[in-house]
Amino acid sequence: MDKQHTKTFIITGAASGLGREIGMMLIEKGHRGVFVDVNGPGDDLKSFIERHAGEVEFFQQDIKDIRAMEELIRLCYERFGRIDMLVNNAALKVFEPFECLSDDLCSESYKVNVLAPMQLCRLVLPYMKSQRRGYIVNIASRSGLRGYADGSLYCGTKAALIAFSESLSKEVIGTGLHVYALCPTLLDPEDPLRVNHRKAFAESIGYDRVCRVVESIILEKALPREPIVVIFSFSMLLKILAKTFIRCFHWICQYIAQKIEILGYKR
Repeated sequence: MDKQHTKTFIITGAASGLGREIGMMLIEKGHRGVFVDVNGPGDDLKSFIERHAGEVEFFQQDIKDIRAMEELIRLCYERFGRIDMLVNNAALKVFEPFECLSDDLCSESYKVNVLAPMQLCRLVLPYMKSQRRGYIVNIASRSGLRGYADGSLYCGTKAALIAFSESLSKEVIGTGLHVYALCPTLLDPEDPLRVNHRKAFAESIGYDRVCRVVESIILEKALPREPIVVIFSFSMLLKILAKTFIRCFHWICQYIAQKIEILGYKR
């Protein structure tokens, strides 16, 4: 990729999971980036960073440390000369009955899932505005649009992140900046498999689909029209269509039964 089309990004929660996949995908596409995570990189990611020396930097840093993140963003700008995209992916996933949650865990979840992303957005905005171009992608969740049992804390934080993203997207209209909240789907909350929430999250999120949306944004190939982007996995879409069909069929049967009952009564 020529320098004119090479973009620079910062991604949090990049040591594993979705964050790592997004970051590695962007680097392999010819972009440059900074990976940030409170945990260090695994052996596979270390090997990847060595192979792409000069194109990627990894910082083991707690995103809640706003001073350290401010310095990190400054170093990123000095190192690469611009910041084209911020991907707020780091999150604390807690799936427990609300009454069992401690105050410390609730506070920690909101700091990681909401306050830290908000602060990072505020830190990159001046750099992006000076470029008159930039993209902020907050990885939210469909759980922020629909609550379910044992997900009160996680759903609440993601709902806050979605509302923040939508509001910020309206504030930057006309500046050349764009803000999105990507909402990948979890398994259906009523599915029996939800007993293992972490396993369900990893298997159903559809990493490749999210990566493609992020790539289309940074390359400006197909910018989403709305700030809230719900990403369905194919299996989830089939489940929703099947449930919709069953509900409609049930409603139609009830309607016909009522009509037959009314006609029988009149006779």
